[in-house]
Amino acid sequence: MSKSKYTIKDYLSDLFEVVKVHSLSLTFVIIIYILFWFVPQINDLILVIIQVPNDFLVITLFFASIIVFALIVSNIQSYFKDINKKRQIKPFHNIDTAAKSSRFKTVVQKVVPQDEKEIAVQEESRPKTLVKASFWESKKGYIHRMFPKLLSTYLIMIIAFSVNNTYEQIYSKPIFFLGNWWLLIILGVFLLILHPDIMRWLRANTKLNISYTFLPPVIAILCLLLIMALGFMNKGGTYRDTRRFFISISLLGILFYQLSVSYNIHIIKIKKILSVVVVLIIIPTIFIMYIILYIDPTVLKKVTPLVVTMICLIGIFSIFNVLRLLGHISKLPVLTSCIIVGIVLTIINANRNNFQHYEVSEVPTAISPNSRLDIDSYVKLWVEDRKEDILKCHTEAKFPIILVSAEGGGSRAGLWSLLVHSYLYEKSEDYFNKYLFSITGASGGNVGNNIFYAHAFDKRDQYDKTNFLLNTYKAKTLGFKYKASEFYNEDYLSVSVASLLGRDLLQSIVGFLDFKDRGKLLEIEWEKSFNKAFGKDLLSEPYLTIMPKKENGFMIPILVTNTTDAQFGNLNIMSSVKTEKDIGNMAIFKDIITNYPKKDTMVKRSTAMLLNARFPYISPTARITGLGQYGDAGYYDNIGGVVTKRLETALLKELANHEDLKGKYRIKHLFITNNPYEGDDDHKKVNYSSQLITPAKMILNATFAHPNEIINAYGDDFKIESKRTYIPVKKVSLNFDEEKKFRPILPLGRYLSWSAIKSLEERLKHKEVTGKLDSLLLKTK
Repeated sequence: MSKSKYTIKDYLSDLFEVVKVHSLSLTFVIIIYILFWFVPQINDLILVIIQVPNDFLVITLFFASIIVFALIVSNIQSYFKDINKKRQIKPFHNIDTAAKSSRFKTVVQKVVPQDEKEIAVQEESRPKTLVKASFWESKKGYIHRMFPKLLSTYLIMIIAFSVNNTYEQIYSKPIFFLGNWWLLIILGVFLLILHPDIMRWLRANTKLNISYTFLPPVIAILCLLLIMALGFMNKGGTYRDTRRFFISISLLGILFYQLSVSYNIHIIKIKKILSVVVVLIIIPTIFIMYIILYIDPTVLKKVTPLVVTMICLIGIFSIFNVLRLLGHISKLPVLTSCIIVGIVLTIINANRNNFQHYEVSEVPTAISPNSRLDIDSYVKLWVEDRKEDILKCHTEAKFPIILVSAEGGGSRAGLWSLLVHSYLYEKSEDYFNKYLFSITGASGGNVGNNIFYAHAFDKRDQYDKTNFLLNTYKAKTLGFKYKASEFYNEDYLSVSVASLLGRDLLQSIVGFLDFKDRGKLLEIEWEKSFNKAFGKDLLSEPYLTIMPKKENGFMIPILVTNTTDAQFGNLNIMSSVKTEKDIGNMAIFKDIITNYPKKDTMVKRSTAMLLNARFPYISPTARITGLGQYGDAGYYDNIGGVVTKRLETALLKELANHEDLKGKYRIKHLFITNNPYEGDDDHKKVNYSSQLITPAKMILNATFAHPNEIINAYGDDFKIESKRTYIPVKKVSLNFDEEKKFRPILPLGRYLSWSAIKSLEERLKHKEVTGKLDSLLLKTK
């Protein structure tokens, strides 16, 4: 009787069935794909891995994380098989049963999974075993055996080609021919290999069945040696290092594939040894790291955000599979039930009035919000303080009145804002003391504003143009010029990721634990970094410790820190002057300082900075019980232009009372912006989207479009834009063809590579930037 033909429909049906079985693994592989390919910060984080001083440890942990994830994906389903189900192997005769297994071997057999074919090959190779028939399996069985192995290999290739994607972003060319298209080609090849008839034909016609040769172990050993050699050649982030990193991960993929699908007896023995090491040592170690991150998310900060993310995903994936295994044993939907219960409890806890986990940080203070000057009084005093200097100006050299608006964009925006202020401070003592009227912004840009404001105020009576410059030793050691770069040469992402994927997630579900959330931990990180870079802890003080006062002498600028009310979508402010009496103008913004529900406490400066830069989910929205819930200021206006415009209105109202000053001054709007595009004209290209993603895309793009509206209203004479700028690479001896310069990625995230920071410092030297900044200041003869 002839066998029925195995059709495409049969293949797709069997493939769909195996996808359902491995749905959890496939979900996490898709998460890895999205993480490495669609999160813009990843390109820079890949550079971070090969640039950190302890790169050997970091890369080792990164590779170990990849192997662990791939091994779990490849073998997890083995733990769900019915141990009483007979293997698809025909009977054996004269099997030697005299040898007894040790306890260790018994443990290894239980925890280190092997598929049926591996077991069969080992049994066939025993000298006292006579095998009547070799291993046999159905076509469906073949697909079930091969799918997780190919899925795991493809996971590694996804990560490998994300490095090529980074390379293309930086150097505008792929590492080799076709670039990322190879990822699609590999997927197609794997789908062909997964078809049992195609694979049988390939073996028959190409003699790919090399299981009984020494080629598979030789390939595996060569891959391992090459990976180690390429690791030792890392010089710290040059274009060659990026290529070597790609090749290393690709070789890891080849090694994993070779170990997974080859049934050479030597490969099986090697794999068994490596599996014991991974399953009994590396996996428990990584899971312990994940548990440690529950206790203290700051412990593994030095291993970079990408490695921390992988550790957390492995931890979550492992917990999910344990719950799934418990459900398999008990025949109950344990995992599904836990997820549903977790979602319900999270919603319940979030609505509790006494759920204080995401409450803002506050400190005791004797400062009353009412001690602030009202805006009209402030503007009057500010103009009077400068009137004499304004009157001295002649027609050509008008007195500059500068209003700053700084665009959001994570650490990149914060560093760029702080660098621009630092440059102007270095150029002129009068920048902060006389010319600057107001500073505001959104998100990261306003974080940089606050840092500048705090240090400039602290040094207001001790001006030295080097106040924002690194000393000679630090400048040489770090390779930077400004203290701003030292502040942002820190990892402000790892702790937040560890908390988000760890104990904050648990607390949102259970609701009764007591520890600092990821927002509070970031505030502490900022405070420590400020103290380290600027030599004094000013960020942990009450927000109104620094505010304009009559007794301060010369009237200092206004600083307005913004945030978005999560419930109503309104812009709220934290102002250094009172605004509620400025009816029809600044009074339209609710002042959190004025309305704060407690009279003997106040938010810290670092807390106010984060209230303005809480971009979920990396930062949680903050609660002020009795007042509201707050998120990133960029949701409302990503440059703070609406506040600047109303501050200008209050200023013009006062200036109109001074006829003698007319024609002696010029109001200058300094816009500190961040260009997310490759070139100046890229944003003019028309790209069309599907109906599925258009709504989300409109919301996101609208957020970043608002700054352009305010800039277009005032002109871009003083628009200072951060852009990717070429920097020199480190020289490598005996490597004469090394590229002299490259242009790093500038991510809008919480962590910047050394290259990205250096690129922004280089941008500050550009004539386009220095020309505009110099023209802001008063021209003196």
